[in-house]
Amino acid sequence: MEITQSWLVTISRYHFGIYEQRILVSIVDGCQEYFRKRFLAGMMQYAPPMPKNDKRIDIKIAQILDDGDSHYTRVKEAVRQLQHKNIEIYHPDTKTWQSCPLIGMVTHRARSGVLEVIVPAMFLRALYDLRMGYSQFELNTALSLQSPYAVRMYAIIAHQSKPLTVPIATLKQIFGVMDKYSQTRDFLKRVIDPARDILSEAHLASFTYTKVTKGTKVTALTIRRVEPEKAAAQHLDPDSTDLQQAMGEEIANLLLYQVGFTWKELRVHERLIRQSLKLPLAVQIYRDIVHRWYKYNKTKGYIIAAIKSEVGAATK
Repeated sequence: MEITQSWLVTISRYHFGIYEQRILVSIVDGCQEYFRKRFLAGMMQYAPPMPKNDKRIDIKIAQILDDGDSHYTRVKEAVRQLQHKNIEIYHPDTKTWQSCPLIGMVTHRARSGVLEVIVPAMFLRALYDLRMGYSQFELNTALSLQSPYAVRMYAIIAHQSKPLTVPIATLKQIFGVMDKYSQTRDFLKRVIDPARDILSEAHLASFTYTKVTKGTKVTALTIRRVEPEKAAAQHLDPDSTDLQQAMGEEIANLLLYQVGFTWKELRVHERLIRQSLKLPLAVQIYRDIVHRWYKYNKTKGYIIAAIKSEVGAATK
């Protein structure tokens, strides 16, 4: 399942261990209701109303631990570490720096397998602040990665369609290593290159980078997203490569990020989808279908059946 977070949170400053990173990803997952409603309303480009109250998120401990691992003590220690850490956010548009506790009180009831986490309103406001845009990535993929650096790079590049140039100083802040790696080559060797290699080895969307220099000093990296091998192979099919372009961003977002279709599933119904795109007010039709799917808690099959019905009614 795809999850969404503000770009502000994606590039915020923190340095986590892997269990801390997974707890954060799980918190973001628990806050997705807000984003689903905005996708359905077609309002992702607008600044949201700011939450005034803290929010309780329930997290399954099993999704934080590796398969077969039952050492809850590792999760509890990660919780303690998070409770002593702040998340720091810099707003470039207002030149404002903010810092807040990442999580508040956490409760674990014996044999429940669940953490009850209180998330401060200030962090929620940062999570929902879309003025700088947003990023999207696959939840289970983020939880499966074994390196917190790889998780962060995955969140940064998963939604990128254009090269991204980031100063070295900013990258070090994002990864929380401002006081480490005085030599840029060491930062690349210890943080950036391992993250790239992990994503590549996992056959995920990875990245390449080009060094930006000023004189002999490397001052920034231009990061380019690289499709995974499987996706590249799929793109050899000329009938499938332009399906995303034909659908447009809003319809693709509705089906991929709200309903949870994969591209493989959509290609099975590609002919039907292309027929539906010729309908007058196709975007509104898809909005209505997905709204009903969400309201009545339907399955993916309902979406396909509804599209067939719309196409059939138009050809009578």
